[in-house]
Amino acid sequence: MCPLLNISYCPATEVDLSNGKKIAVIVYNSLGWKRTDVIRIPVITNNVIVKDYTGKMISSQLIPIVNDSAANEKYWLAFTAVVPPLGFSTYVITSANLLHVTYPASAPIKPITYTFGGTRNDSIQIGSGNLKLIYSGNDGKLTQYINSKSSVNVPVEQAYSYYAGHDGNNGSIQASGAYIFRPNATFKIQPEGKIPLTVFKGPLFDEIHQNISSWIYQWRI
Repeated sequence: MCPLLNISYCPATEVDLSNGKKIAVIVYNSLGWKRTDVIRIPVITNNVIVKDYTGKMISSQLIPIVNDSAANEKYWLAFTAVVPPLGFSTYVITSANLLHVTYPASAPIKPITYTFGGTRNDSIQIGSGNLKLIYSGNDGKLTQYINSKSSVNVPVEQAYSYYAGHDGNNGSIQASGAYIFRPNATFKIQPEGKIPLTVFKGPLFDEIHQNISSWIYQWRI
């Protein structure tokens, strides 16, 4: 079990595989139909292979975990899991160095960092399948969403705000707190200049990291 994946932490998978140790990952599907999804788990080995229950190697990719407080480098290992309805599938992760293989072993993907200063006509396209995201080459903001399968092509504008808690001094003593949401006002958060855009392109998906401000960080797959 990995209950702390939201903070990129899973002791069961963050183990040294150089001594021949293997990680068995069991993916359970509680729904009544087959599911095919990309799953991701944190690992500390930077060259791994993933095998399915038949022993066949499957495609995977490694993305560095940024801003991690651990002393050693950590990575997101992503691979496609195919799980039967109301059933499970087993996958085994091992070190590629021990087997002396290079494909389809995963090695860390090098990021592509974009700098801005072009015109509004410049754009950066992310995504190699039916889904694509278009970013402005001028300031790094998301501007367009494209789904070629469903013929959807729409403009996108992102904005960020935060609520200030009410102190309960306007005829009601109830203040905003842990058990009640009572905002006093909404305040917009302006990005701190041009938004940095870092892209990780891999065989399974592309991932975009953006540092909107000192306390807002977002990524898109």
